[in-house]
Amino acid sequence: MTILRDPVAGQVRAILRRRVAEAMDAVGEPGLEILFSRGIPE
Repeated sequence: MTILRDPVAGQVRAILRRRVAEAMDAVGEPGLEILFSRGIPE
């Protein structure tokens, strides 16, 4: 999963099941922090 977060406000802007390039195209906002998650550990 790709998590897009606003580094200034600390808000999560999107949680997407897409690759980074696709995620940025989908949101279209520059300056977001990109985080990755492989899910919740078992």
